[in-house]
Amino acid sequence: MLQLYIILGIVAIYLYFKWHLSFFIRRGIAGPKPLPFVGNLWNYVSYKKHFGQIYDEMYLSYPKANYVGFFKMSQPAVLVRDLDIVKNVLAGDFSSFHENDFTVDPKLDPLAINNVFIAAGDRWKMIRSQVSPLFTYPKIKACFPIIDVVRQSLVKYIESGPESTNPDGIETKSLGERFTTDVVASVAFGVEGMAFTDPNSDFKRMATTSLFSVSFISKDLDTWLRSIINQIIKRREETGEIRQDFLQAFIEMRKKDTQNILDENLIVGQSLTFITDGIETSSTLISFALYELAQHPEITRLVQEEIDVVYERHGGRMTEEGVMQLEYLEQVLFETLRLHSAVFSLAKVATKDYTFPSQFPGSNQCLAIPKGTTVIIPVNAIHHDPAHYPNPYIFDPSRFAENERKLRHRYAYLGFGEGPRICLGQKFGLYQTKCALSAILRHFNLTLSPKTIVPPPVSKKSFLLACEEGIWVKFKKRNT
Repeated sequence: MLQLYIILGIVAIYLYFKWHLSFFIRRGIAGPKPLPFVGNLWNYVSYKKHFGQIYDEMYLSYPKANYVGFFKMSQPAVLVRDLDIVKNVLAGDFSSFHENDFTVDPKLDPLAINNVFIAAGDRWKMIRSQVSPLFTYPKIKACFPIIDVVRQSLVKYIESGPESTNPDGIETKSLGERFTTDVVASVAFGVEGMAFTDPNSDFKRMATTSLFSVSFISKDLDTWLRSIINQIIKRREETGEIRQDFLQAFIEMRKKDTQNILDENLIVGQSLTFITDGIETSSTLISFALYELAQHPEITRLVQEEIDVVYERHGGRMTEEGVMQLEYLEQVLFETLRLHSAVFSLAKVATKDYTFPSQFPGSNQCLAIPKGTTVIIPVNAIHHDPAHYPNPYIFDPSRFAENERKLRHRYAYLGFGEGPRICLGQKFGLYQTKCALSAILRHFNLTLSPKTIVPPPVSKKSFLLACEEGIWVKFKKRNT
């Protein structure tokens, strides 16, 4: 009898999985065949491939489809290919997809739920309304004197720092982290990061630590952030010190906050946004921009010519307005982000039942998905689609000249996301990256070190773009 129950149990489990995994088949939707429990992500959970690579393969396997049905572990999900549908998901039908696909426990992660990227619903609207005024260009340009001090430290470090005599050159991700750490420490918190001068800098060590642990935000990072922010606020309240940084802006907003919205968790959560956007993603952009420029001296020369002209226009120095005038350098950064997307995909969750149009042109077979379904926008695959970018693996900044951009679908470029949840730190990230690269290219020529593997191997475990072996570049002093 026991054997019969076991057999019946096995049969019941088999029939359930067969029925559950036929979700898309029963709806006439094409997609890769899933496995029980892991769906279509076996190569990811076994560390054979990055999830972004799996999404790229799905994208390429269904070239005529508007979207693809697949299983994200045990749950049905949709990968979108058509740019008009991408537009609807990110903007047009935003009310149906206003949350990013992140599940965090508020008790475990009080910081995460106050991060503008992760926050949902009314909390996201409230946080966005409080934070977005801090990222206007007038506010950002006002930070230039602070950033310029770090620019000078950057040049000095390349010239005479401990890595200046290394025959392999300098590892550019670490170099970028030193710059962005010192910028964010000063601009956001009004303290010295000391990333260029102190190899044991607490700010650099904590700010570049992994965000991921059992909870989304590591406990050490949570504790450290709360400690440093509370110390700064206490000191300023006791001494009456006022600084022109982003933390001061939060302090001033909290004084006017009669509803107690700006509590400690929210302020610390937004400080985390500065660390992720201001340090991690910007340092990666600096690293890969140097990687591409080191391989393309003709493009580097054009950037240097633009920088030299701007310097001369402003009396032999860079200014806050001069940074804004580096248009070709900005094209270089957009093209770098196209080739090396900081995030491989955007993951949204349906906040209500939703119906997609037909999967294939000419078909009347639509797809209705229930609330809670994950929808993937495969950023990396879209950025490398020759239908949007001819010769997509060629580094060509002219793709982002104004006349060229007008010819493309707006949603063919998603380096910072799009729609209401576009990256709020986009302007600041681009500005500080232009500050760094304009300082480097004003003073140095670049060559790629033989130590650098081409193309750089990407970590299969990291949520954000991360190079496993590092990117090494040699710097040679220019005659300017």
